[in-house]
Amino acid sequence: MPRYCLFGDTVTTASHMEATGLPYRIHISLNTVKVLTSLKLGYVFDTRKVKGSEDTYWLIGRDGFDKPLPVPPDLTGGETSGPGPRLTEC
Repeated sequence: MPRYCLFGDTVTTASHMEATGLPYRIHISLNTVKVLTSLKLGYVFDTRKVKGSEDTYWLIGRDGFDKPLPVPPDLTGGETSGPGPRLTEC
């Protein structure tokens, strides 16, 4: 039996973010966007619209950020090109 049971909008948002997230991306909620925007440090966001769910956002960087974002690894079972162990079929 779990010690705590969580229900409501927070759990729904967390579940949505987990299901639609990508490697090497910072996935944030509207509340986090509001906090970062209030700091007036030039943070840049990209809206992630999902039908029937609350919008979530990628944190892209800050104004003047000119480095390219890393390319997420292929998670569909294709060949890997990065460092780390390679998985082979048995």
